Parts: sequence; structure tokens; C-alpha cells
Amino acid sequence: IYCTKRCCLDYPRLYIYHNLLLEILQYGIERKFQVVDFGQTAEDSKLKLGCSLHSKYLCLHHSVSMLNLLAKKMTVFFSYQVPAQQYQVFKSEGAL
Repeated sequence: IYCTKRCCLDYPRLYIYHNLLLEILQYGIERKFQVVDFGQTAEDSKLKLGCSLHSKYLCLHHSVSMLNLLAKKMTVFFSYQVPAQQYQVFKSEGAL
């Protein structure tokens, strides 16, 4: 059964992406990597696997003073927004 709605068509791709992330984790664990860097996109999927966010910064400068002033005003639109949702993927010690 196929669904013609867009939301239904996205589910198989989400499972494939999730499984690929799990394969990357397994690869890192088997080779005893200290850190697996998943990059900065699709935060929700990665946070659901137990990944953590690290601070990111933006430096924006232009040699033309008028464009530099405009860039400073527009920084809000370029700045990274931390996802509001926090996931509890591991049991706390009190819940064991």
C-alpha cells in the first residue's frame, strides 16, 4: 500500500538514514574510536541516538564598512539555532 501524501513517503528514508547512523556508530565502536563526529546537520536524528551538541560560532566580516554593518544586523538570520527538544536516550543511574 502506497500513500500519496508527502509525510508518508518520508518514513522509509528516515529509517534508512537512522540505520546508516547506527552502522557508523557500530564501525566506530568496533575500532575503539574515541569520538565519532557526525557533523552539524539533522540534529534531531543524531540526538535520538545519544549524540551531544557542541557550541558553534559565526564570524562575519566585510571590508566595506556599510556591508559590514549590514552583516552585523543580519547575523541573527545566519546564526545557528539549538534544537529546543532534549532527548533522554540513556537510563539514568537511579532508574537502573
